Amino acid sequence: MGFVEPGVVTLDPAPGTGTYLLGIIDHALRRVEAEEGSGAVRGGARSLANNLHGFEWMVGPYAVAQLRFSRALMTKGATLPPDGTRHRRKPTIR
Repeated sequence: MGFVEPGVVTLDPAPGTGTYLLGIIDHALRRVEAEEGSGAVRGGARSLANNLHGFEWMVGPYAVAQLRFSRALMTKGATLPPDGTRHRRKPTIR
């Protein structure tokens, strides 16, 4: 199942507002629905919440991406990990 498989991790080192990772969510969940049925989408969304990682420098795009990821996954029935999605803001180097 590609991106939904437990051992497949995707890292986007500069996600901006998350367009690429959101495309992965859309593609992967459409594939899950086509191959396993609509009942499997929730589990696929839950797997994606753990498999997708993004690291963003800027606060604005980070906040937008975090909201977009959370909404996209929760709309499909995913329960997010206790510490949220794996999208992280890179620390400022001083």
